[in-house]
Amino acid sequence: MLSFSRNSVATGVIFAFAVAGAATAQPVRSDLDRRDGACFYENPNYGGKSFCVRPGESLRAMPHDMKDHVSSLRTFGGAEVTLYRDESFHGRSARFEGDVPDLRHTSWNDHVSSVRVEGDRYGYRGDERGGYYGDNDRSDGDASRTVRRAYHEVLGHEPDTPGMVYYRNRIIDDGWSQSDVEHDLRQSPEYLDRVK
Repeated sequence: MLSFSRNSVATGVIFAFAVAGAATAQPVRSDLDRRDGACFYENPNYGGKSFCVRPGESLRAMPHDMKDHVSSLRTFGGAEVTLYRDESFHGRSARFEGDVPDLRHTSWNDHVSSVRVEGDRYGYRGDERGGYYGDNDRSDGDASRTVRRAYHEVLGHEPDTPGMVYYRNRIIDDGWSQSDVEHDLRQSPEYLDRVK
């Protein structure tokens, strides 16, 4: 297993900003800044499509449109990320502590098939309200129920873990509605295979 720290990617960070030039990065919402977890981005410098994973959550497979399409990652609240080359935490792996704005300077660009996110070992939970990621968070529970309803409406079954994580984040962080989730599910390979 490889291990990367903020210092080990410092050269890549400087180079990434030089290469990025006038490119516009998609900023992370400010309400995520004090939370514990990690966000994964389609493009370098936190651009393009994204999804976030909370501490203690693992994705055996990436969301359908992000498998082997991660080019940068950002961590919050001391979270640590382990990337795996293959699904179900198989194959080569690497642990990252801190932000990586450009995975092109590593061997991991567009080669992430599963991930594990661990929280700060010192117990920081990230949210000044106390435990945003606790089981009693109403918005999280509402979002989970919305995702389940959308999956049953479009695909006729319970969501898998990557789907639940991805769409729950879209609802909480981006304000998606159930119809937004259903629309996106209708673009998924599973749905398109059914309607052929």
